[in-house]
Amino acid sequence: MLQAQIFATKLENDEKDKSVLMLRRALDEQRELTLRLTNEQEKDAQQRLANQKTEYETTIQRHLGFIDQLISDKKDLSSKVENLMTQLKNTEKKLGDKIKLLEDNQKVETKKQKRSD
Repeated sequence: MLQAQIFATKLENDEKDKSVLMLRRALDEQRELTLRLTNEQEKDAQQRLANQKTEYETTIQRHLGFIDQLISDKKDLSSKVENLMTQLKNTEKKLGDKIKLLEDNQKVETKKQKRSD
């Protein structure tokens, strides 16, 4: 009877050892799975971050190009305005000189007509 109890206890102990072994294997497998999934998620997050960085850098470069174009256009327009202002001043001066000349000629003509009369 004692042998039967020892044998039963030994069988029970063996079953528990097998259960512990199976649970350890399951735990190891779960750890590996968790580690693999964590690594995959980290790689995915890094890839998304790299894509986002590239997208932002592209957008920034496009905006900087647009700003440079606006600055260039402004310089061109400023130059054109300056040229037009210079032309306008020159034209005003020429017209002023011509008006003065015409007025002077008119005065001379008026004096000549008064003398002739």
